[in-house]
Amino acid sequence: ALALGAWISAPGACLGAATPWLVAWLGDAAWPLPARDLFAALDETVRGRAAAAPDAAAVAVAVAGCVAALALARAGLARRGRGA
Repeated sequence: ALALGAWISAPGACLGAATPWLVAWLGDAAWPLPARDLFAALDETVRGRAAAAPDAAAVAVAVAGCVAALALARAGLARRGRGA
C-alpha cells in the first residue's frame, strides 16, 4: 500500500495491497505470501498452541515486497516533487 499510495489514492492502494491476501485466504492459494495461513494460525492460537514459524519463501517475499514498496514510494514521491 505504501508503494501504491505514492501513485494512486490511499483507498485504492489499500484495496490493491489487500487483494492478493484475500485471494490467498479465500482460495487457499499456495503462493508464498506472508500471512497466507492467518486463519490457521489464529485457530492454533485459540486452541492454546503456538503457530508455526513462517517458511523461508514467505519471509523472502515479505522482504522483497518491502524493498520494492519503498523504492516505488520513493520514486513516486520524487516524481510528485515532494522529495523522499
